[in-house]
Amino acid sequence: MITYKNGDDVIIIGNRARYLKDSSRNLTIHDVEKRDIQSKLIKFDVVVPNFGNTSCAIWSVFTIDNKTNEILYLEFGKTIGDKVDFFFRDTAGNLQNIKTGTFYDRHTRDVDDNFFIFKIPPSAQPITCYLRIESTSNISFPLSIGAAREMFSKHRNEELGYGLFLGIILTLVVYNFFILFAVREKVYSYYIAYLLVSIIGYDITAMGFGAEYVWGNLGIGIHINTINHVLITCVMIFVLFFISSFLDLPKKLPVLHKSNLLVITIGSTLIALQILFNNFFTTSSIKIYSVGVAIYGLVGISYAFAKGLKPARLLLIGWSFYVLSLIAYISYVVGALPYHHFTTGAPMYGIALEALFFSFALADRIRELRQEKARIQLENLALSQSQNELLEKVVYERTIEITAQNEEIQAQNEELITLQEQLSLQNESLEKQNAELLATWETIDQQNEVLRMHTENLEVEVKKKARDLYVSNQELVSHNIQLQQFSFITAHNLRSPVARILGLINLLHLPYVDDQEREFILYQIQKTGYDLDQVIKDLSVILDIKKGLTENYEAISIIETIHKVKALLQTELERNNVQLTVSVDVEDIVLGLTAYLESIFFNLLSNAIKYRSPERLP
Repeated sequence: MITYKNGDDVIIIGNRARYLKDSSRNLTIHDVEKRDIQSKLIKFDVVVPNFGNTSCAIWSVFTIDNKTNEILYLEFGKTIGDKVDFFFRDTAGNLQNIKTGTFYDRHTRDVDDNFFIFKIPPSAQPITCYLRIESTSNISFPLSIGAAREMFSKHRNEELGYGLFLGIILTLVVYNFFILFAVREKVYSYYIAYLLVSIIGYDITAMGFGAEYVWGNLGIGIHINTINHVLITCVMIFVLFFISSFLDLPKKLPVLHKSNLLVITIGSTLIALQILFNNFFTTSSIKIYSVGVAIYGLVGISYAFAKGLKPARLLLIGWSFYVLSLIAYISYVVGALPYHHFTTGAPMYGIALEALFFSFALADRIRELRQEKARIQLENLALSQSQNELLEKVVYERTIEITAQNEEIQAQNEELITLQEQLSLQNESLEKQNAELLATWETIDQQNEVLRMHTENLEVEVKKKARDLYVSNQELVSHNIQLQQFSFITAHNLRSPVARILGLINLLHLPYVDDQEREFILYQIQKTGYDLDQVIKDLSVILDIKKGLTENYEAISIIETIHKVKALLQTELERNNVQLTVSVDVEDIVLGLTAYLESIFFNLLSNAIKYRSPERLP
């Protein structure tokens, strides 16, 4: 039982309520009102019971005894809750239900505020209230109750802190924007991005002022958990970029820079997973990542400072405030520290102090840059004076050297003038000689041209004589070959008729030859004599052709030529019992020389008889 009397301040009731985990998320208010469920309700000693990221629905049950005649306000000090249901029974016993949450429009809220606030009417009897929370974000119960004046005073103090935080951050943003435009260094871009994301992530999103004053009923509430966790991760990513750039880690501590890039990559991956899935695993991972980066940053900056990077000292102080604020907030969540605006808003103050010291670090860097610039200017001035003195000395020495060189050059010029006069006379003589040489060269060129033309004519004549000699040699070789063929033809063509005539004459001397046979023999001798005469005429024609006296060819019958050759070889054919069959399948008439064709057939037939096989008849 929670009793509220006149004059009481806001009462924290998180550790005075009872709680129930609804794993199935199916329990209704009527189920929770039952006695068997009431027996399962438990209490916590911590001021703000924290259930972390859970998929369960959490019920909170408490009884309020309002001893005042005023409306009491129940504040559920969270800005993100997917589904928030508030139940109580009025004096008539009727069940009153307010269903709201970030998944619903703003007009569903009982009181338009960044937190969830519900009105509890005055009643003579205690009122049992039921609060059901379902959220993909962290579920904790910063519950408080109070009258209007006290609750307003509490909100005023809290919003003063939020405004102070927002003012500090905005001032730093504007100030560093001007510095960015002046120096054009990307470290200021990272710092400004870190500040802006911190404002959006904490004041506007996490603290609910964006939903209250900016987007209202635009339906963004269903995505607010994703947006909030993405912004939390972006804060860590930009602050790591800022540290790497501010301390110039790529050049001075490349190992730490690579480590930062790895942590940034992990954060980017978690952002993608949160956007895609938005579940218990992703939100828990981002919270663990945020705490891990806080510890990692403290260790990394300490390491850089230990390595001699003096600009890291202010970063270390600012980051230490941020880590201390996280420790204070976690201690409040687990109940080690009491509920107070400074404990609930510890991360906000930690970020503000961190950003402030980061700004001091940037200012210190500017101061160091100015000192370095002044030192360099002094060094340049001293160097310039030294260079001027050295230059004056060198100029004096060079002036003396140049004067001596000028005198030497003047003497040399006088000598050159004398030489030029001598050269002028020599040039005139050379020009005359050149004119004579040119005339001589023209004569030589003309003679060379005549010689060239004569040489070309000789070459043409020699080539012509060589070509004629080659043709004559070819004709001589051809004549020799033809003479050899002619002698061969003469030997074959004359031998056969002569042999026949001699044979027939021998027959005439035989004693048993009668008159009829004698006439036949004389007829054959006459015929053979005509054939011999024809052979001699053909040979004469061949000789004429060889001498080039005629080029007449005649049409020759192949069959007649074969029969003529057969008659010349008749004696040989009969003596050797030769069986001769004449068959011509091709064209009978050919164009050529009769003597050549007869010689060819005569040689073929006589050689066939002479070189026949002894084992068979020819």
